[in-house]
Amino acid sequence: MRDLAALIRLTHIIRRGGYQIVHTHTAKAGFLGRLAAALAGTPIIVHTVHGVTFPRHVPQPLRAFYLLLERIAGRFTHQFVTVGEDMRSQYVQAGIGDPRAYETIYSGMPLHEFIEAGQVTASERARLRAALGFGPEHRLVVMAARLEARKGHGYLFEAVARVRSRHPGMRVLVLGDGPLRAALEVRTRELGIDDVVSFLGHRTDFASMLAAADVSVLTSLWEGLPRVLVQSAAAGKPILTFDVEGAWEVVRDGVNGFIVPSRDIDALAGRLDQLLRDRVRAEAMGAAGPARVSSEWTIETMVDRLDHMYQKLTDERAA
Repeated sequence: MRDLAALIRLTHIIRRGGYQIVHTHTAKAGFLGRLAAALAGTPIIVHTVHGVTFPRHVPQPLRAFYLLLERIAGRFTHQFVTVGEDMRSQYVQAGIGDPRAYETIYSGMPLHEFIEAGQVTASERARLRAALGFGPEHRLVVMAARLEARKGHGYLFEAVARVRSRHPGMRVLVLGDGPLRAALEVRTRELGIDDVVSFLGHRTDFASMLAAADVSVLTSLWEGLPRVLVQSAAAGKPILTFDVEGAWEVVRDGVNGFIVPSRDIDALAGRLDQLLRDRVRAEAMGAAGPARVSSEWTIETMVDRLDHMYQKLTDERAA
């Protein structure tokens, strides 16, 4: 009932505003917003896909329902913007909208602080690590993600438990907060790794955390295009990630990090062990990261490409 009320109100707002373009984002807002725009007679409807709304990890009936909604909304979407090529491929293959109506525009983000984080001096890096309570004997693994099921923290903890005996100096910094914090803290105690895992909560200094870290990990089960991978590459950190949407657009396996099959704890533990054991190779992989992050990821590029797209769509509609 609330969704219906929202749809009616959105339709009224859009019709009253007389907008030439309605550009929607995210799952429910994307569906209701596009439906409202169509009911209001908006000439140009654009939708940005930030993540696949019908991931293979959800139950099949629910996945089929979400896919049906996307196909319905796709019928009155004039332009799709995907933040990664993986999502573009999945949506086109799923028969959502016109394949010609897709364009990939990466989500722009300020990267200068992350690039600077990768260029800190040895003394500054030592100071950052000391402020966190760590010395040169420690190897810091950082994971920044909301503490929710789809981020897969439990897989990282399982891998950490398997390699901890070989790396007594390993410490894991978990950045972020969320509904699973208490359960994840219990899980670290069950695995006997609560002495090496620190839950630091929500942080606004991720660049500094990366400057202090040795390895950046992401174990998400599904994503759009993980910004944390772009930021980690810009900061010059070797990356260890599950084979999630967007990973291949940032990480070149064996060059600036490793991509392992989703949910494969053996592979995850093996690559984590390798990055912690071979410091020289890990540092070389980190150094290769900034080259993987081009101007395509800047806010300026994103805005320019969106502006060009809007101009093209309005010119075509006028014609």
